[in-house]
Amino acid sequence: METRKKWYQSETVWACVVVELCTIVGILAMFGVISAELSVKITTAIGMLAGGVGIHGRVNADTKIG
Repeated sequence: METRKKWYQSETVWACVVVELCTIVGILAMFGVISAELSVKITTAIGMLAGGVGIHGRVNADTKIG
């Protein structure tokens, strides 16, 4: 029998969600809601963290999402 987990239990999915949120920060900077400098700092730091979590999640995954 194959074991599956819910989508919200996946580290990889959450890392991707965080990367998408970083994109929103970039859009906010495009429209002048926040400064471009702050946007770069936020997206760089959070993107680096999310990338690490995503890699960790994929390397250690042994359960499919279902």
